[in-house]
Amino acid sequence: KDHAQEWLVTLRAKAKRGELSERTVLDYSSKVNLHIVPAFGRMKPGDLTAAAIKSWRASKLAEADKADGTRRLGVEGVKGTLRVLSALCSYLKDEAGAISSNPAKGLGQFTTRQVERYLTQEETARLSAVLERRREQWPLWVAVIELALLTGMRKGEILKLRWDAVDEVQRRILLKDHKTKRTSGARTVHLGEAALEILQNAKSWQRLGNPYVFPSQE
Repeated sequence: KDHAQEWLVTLRAKAKRGELSERTVLDYSSKVNLHIVPAFGRMKPGDLTAAAIKSWRASKLAEADKADGTRRLGVEGVKGTLRVLSALCSYLKDEAGAISSNPAKGLGQFTTRQVERYLTQEETARLSAVLERRREQWPLWVAVIELALLTGMRKGEILKLRWDAVDEVQRRILLKDHKTKRTSGARTVHLGEAALEILQNAKSWQRLGNPYVFPSQE
């Protein structure tokens, strides 16, 4: 704990000299005081091991997976806190001489398994009711959401969709610019009757010289 506070003092001094931004110091101070000191503050620097840090990381990631509405650190918060802990350990190693190696090095760089979640029938029914109520007020945005539900396309893909990518005869959309294009090339989105109807209705929004299916409403 004392070493952590000493480190924060050195960071504040650097901020006063213009070597570090005040915002960075505030962020580091917050993570140290809210997360790092409560978790590791009672340990001697030499007792801080990679295993202990990984155990803390696992517990926080497990908490982040709980969708109970409670405010939690979250995956990105865990990553950010570990990067700050690594910077603190570098100080303990290189300047304070309290440890011989950095046990937190690289532990803030990790990927998490993405879990797909689909809307339940109840959620779909509620969403459909809301969209129906807003259809006259915001017809374009209702169409964007409905097309996303029917095709699985991302919001950005729909908003950037151009008419030259739509093939009504073949009943498909050819996405040449999408998130996974480097590994999978162009992606084909097949269109059912409902999706085709949305695109046909979208022609009423066409503007001369504008290539987008869903042009800006500004």
